Amino acid sequence: MPTTLEAKTPRLVTALPGPNAKRVLEQDAKFMSPSYTRDYPLVAKRGHGAIVEDVDGNAFLDFAAGIAVCSTGHCHPKVVAAIQKQAAELIHMSGTDFYYESMPQLAERLGRTMLGAESKKVFFTNSGTEAIEGAVKLARYATKRDKLIAFYGCFHGRSMGALSLTASKSTQRKGFGALLSGIEHIPYPYAYRCAHGHTEDTCGAEILEQLEGQIFKRLFDPEDVAGIIIEPIQGEGGYVSAPKFFLQELQRICRQHGIMFIVDEVQSGMGRTGKWWASEHAGIEPDILCSAKGIASGMPLGAIVAKETVMRWKPGSHGTTFGGNPVCIAAALATMDLIESEYMENASRMGDYLFGRLADWTKNFKIVGDVRGRGLMIGIEIVRDQRTKEKAADLRNAIVDLAFHKGLLVLGAGENTIRLSPPLLIDQEQADFAVRTLEDCFREAQKRSGKLRVPWLLQKKYGGHGIFVYTAREAGGIGAGTMPIFSQLMFRAVHWAARRGLRGEESFSNDAKKQELGASACEEKPIHYWYLRKQGYIFVARNYTPRGIKGEIDLVGYDGKTLAFVEVRTRTIREGLPALPELSITREKQHVVVRTAQRFIAERHVGECPCRFDVMAIDNCPGQPPVVRLRKDAFSPQR
Repeated sequence: MPTTLEAKTPRLVTALPGPNAKRVLEQDAKFMSPSYTRDYPLVAKRGHGAIVEDVDGNAFLDFAAGIAVCSTGHCHPKVVAAIQKQAAELIHMSGTDFYYESMPQLAERLGRTMLGAESKKVFFTNSGTEAIEGAVKLARYATKRDKLIAFYGCFHGRSMGALSLTASKSTQRKGFGALLSGIEHIPYPYAYRCAHGHTEDTCGAEILEQLEGQIFKRLFDPEDVAGIIIEPIQGEGGYVSAPKFFLQELQRICRQHGIMFIVDEVQSGMGRTGKWWASEHAGIEPDILCSAKGIASGMPLGAIVAKETVMRWKPGSHGTTFGGNPVCIAAALATMDLIESEYMENASRMGDYLFGRLADWTKNFKIVGDVRGRGLMIGIEIVRDQRTKEKAADLRNAIVDLAFHKGLLVLGAGENTIRLSPPLLIDQEQADFAVRTLEDCFREAQKRSGKLRVPWLLQKKYGGHGIFVYTAREAGGIGAGTMPIFSQLMFRAVHWAARRGLRGEESFSNDAKKQELGASACEEKPIHYWYLRKQGYIFVARNYTPRGIKGEIDLVGYDGKTLAFVEVRTRTIREGLPALPELSITREKQHVVVRTAQRFIAERHVGECPCRFDVMAIDNCPGQPPVVRLRKDAFSPQR
């Protein structure tokens, strides 16, 4: 019988967490910083391949790989041998002030993995965050410019410069005061939630228009922009892939204006997607590339790889005490040998196999909205309803916890996505176990979905007009309550009025609707009423203005699951610049809308009904039909 670590699949011998794990958890709570985030109580003791054993002897199948770090698996014999050999010879001298034979060897190999004929140079760091910090300095140094552009949803690190680029979760930035100036964020192409209905191959064209037509004309002159930084596949943002054309066009824009094209491959690089770098799938050649995580199979190492014509800073411009430590370099050289000889091909093969097993999950599970990624970088987005795409973070968290208690280690990414990022050495038996386990977890979470979040309403549809009446629901789980009778009657009255209004509007002829769409900006109400109805909204209130506070909401709608507070922005186009929803509402206005919405919810005793804030932009071009754009979930109280 194989030992725990020799087995390919999990073996649980205690309840979780076990007695030894509980002891460690108590010590951790007493002495460790509370800033660490832990999804479940795993107390790791040893590992081998894709198996991790905890302090109580429970063995788990690792589909997280230490956040995509252990690329060659845990304690690969060749990596361990390289570390032991180097540690017995020399541990540290500092590559900033002295020379190591192994540093240029690794730098040369890294440079050869990148596309393009131009020679590359490398600076070694301790981590991905440090690589990002160095890339920012290098871009500014090389261009003599100071502005930077990054993307919403991105994660580039937590030190102050990298944090200024990060726009993943507000909690990562909250409480730290002013960050690096001269940084602007724009939307990331998110095909599953594309506001314009594009596919994964075409999503993002409007973002590029925004960059050139809005950012470069209204905020930053392109000649002041030092760099544009992007993750080809967002990691913490939810394993969202940028389309090939988007990356190619971004490279074209950068080259046109002399801007450094910076690619963050900290999580997506080192063979994880079936190629050395995820950006290779788009055939692009970044000016600066940042790597870390899987580069040394768990040893602390990062790298900035740049074109030789870019990395020309003078001695003393940048340095590091520990970056490029000889023990870490040895681990990285052994890691590259393994990835190049077998694991990169295995990542591609097993990635294809897993995607094949997951292909029908959007049909088999009503809580699966999207399955995406490349190679062994796979994201499964969890929703409460496939039609409305309402994010279900509670269900995602429940699935992650269920998987842990079944011996499978996975992590969340973004607000509601499960990430699969196993070591690159997994085989079909392990992939099958992971799929079967997740299927069990999804079924269980789907059955419990009504209990995990107790709604207070039932939907009743009238006359084919899509009118919903809110009624109290029996408390069947945690935190439940009943809706007051007065509020029930009030909502019935509101919906009766809305229903009557819709019936009247429904009688409009197609010709009348066309005339509405051709109306001028001063008559925009029929336009956005009609447009929102086509998007599935039912109107609950119009031009809501609460007593006692200053504020107004143009429309309050309901789409079957979510209460939507809609802000409508209209402008006349005279410069050929569209009023994109992302830029058409100020931060101050967002606060007003949120405060007004909170009053609306309180007045109507809405309770736990999920809500969101949508922005509609209407461009009124003289002599042309208006152009309407809708951005769902454009902002929230947390942003």
